[in-house]
Order: sequence, then structure tokens, then C-alpha cells
Amino acid sequence: REFIRTREFSVKLDPVLKQSFTQYALFLKESAVPPTLVASVSFSDNRGLYPNGSLDAEEQAELVLKIENRGKGAAYKVEPVVTHKGSGFRIKSPDSLETIAAGESKEVRIPVEGKVDLGDGLVDVKIEVKEGRKNNAKPVTLSIQTGRLKPPDLIIEAKEDALNDTSSGDGDH
Repeated sequence: REFIRTREFSVKLDPVLKQSFTQYALFLKESAVPPTLVASVSFSDNRGLYPNGSLDAEEQAELVLKIENRGKGAAYKVEPVVTHKGSGFRIKSPDSLETIAAGESKEVRIPVEGKVDLGDGLVDVKIEVKEGRKNNAKPVTLSIQTGRLKPPDLIIEAKEDALNDTSSGDGDH
């Protein structure tokens, strides 16, 4: 058995309790050091039918969110929150990331879908990364170009011979 002494008290601990106490003290020390979260986001429509860097009507795309912890302490209960104004598209709510250790980074892919009624323009998407002890990342905003559904240019051409053909039959000649 060992004694732990401080200015205020002295406690005699058995080895098992000492190990638990030491682990708890280390946990408290780590949790007292704040994380420094940094977020960055990009848009990708590389998996779409026509990858052009914009969200088109009826297209599946994604936001790629990277969260880095540049601090000395772990980040707990990390939650990305996505907000936007506008209509004609849908952004799925991202899952919680729980913990990001000091020096670690995590990437989250957030599905985005252009609906049939999406119009031409720009959409601003704001991403906030919130942390359980309020050590939040600075919010980031991404502007995404959008494109409406364009009807095809349909041209029907007929040969003059076919228009003047008065023959009968099944059309095999």
C-alpha cells in the first residue's frame, strides 16, 4: 500500500485502487485540455451521370466534410450540423462523430440530392461542428452552383422520299 499526499490530505491506497485513481487523474487531465477543431468542406458530384461541379436536378452528390482536431485535448460529442436556405434539393443530416482524439481528423460524406424542381442558381450551405464542451469549430459556408432540369432538344426529321411514298405493304421494301 502506498500513500498519496497532497497539501490538503493523505490517503493510503491499495495497488488496484491506486491504478484506478491514476487512470482517473489522467482522464481528468486530458479532458481539461481543450481541443481545437477545424472544419473544411467541399462538394463532389463525381458519382453523378454528368460530373460538372454543380448540383443538377435529379443528381446524387455529396458534401465532403473534414474535421481536424489540432488541439492537445480530445473532442467529445462532436456533431456536424448542416443548414441551408432554398428548395429543390435535400441534404441528409450527418451522423454524430462522438470523439476525435488530439491530432486526429475524420471525414464525413453527406449525401445531397437534386430534386426534379431544382432551379438554376447558387445555394449557400452552412456547416457548424459542435463539441460537447462548447469547443466548437468556426462555421464554414460553401456555395454550390445548381442547375435546373433542361428538356432535350428533340428534332424529328423525315426524308422527302418517305413523305411522297404511296406504295402499300408492310414497309419492308
